[in-house]
Amino acid sequence: MSYDAEGRFSPQNFENLFAKYDVGDKGGLDLLDLARALKGQRFAFDFFGWSAAFLEWLAVYLLLWPEDGVMRKEDIRRVFDGSIFQQKADEYAEECARQDM
Repeated sequence: MSYDAEGRFSPQNFENLFAKYDVGDKGGLDLLDLARALKGQRFAFDFFGWSAAFLEWLAVYLLLWPEDGVMRKEDIRRVFDGSIFQQKADEYAEECARQDM
């Protein structure tokens, strides 16, 4: 959805994903928006691709675990560029430090 045929990240495709499937301009995607996006972007008879896309987005949702059920655009961008992992590590370190006090 956000990558071209050669596997490069395409910022325009990323923006188009949200422009098309962010119903209600929430600034992100909820599960219903995500289901619409997966259905709208799939190739016919590519059952492996459907399964892989579903599992990838499930992993993203579980990683972000949004309180209100909406995965924000910037959080998803952080998943794509890899910076989400440092953010989650910092949050985990803060939580551990808070528990030690």
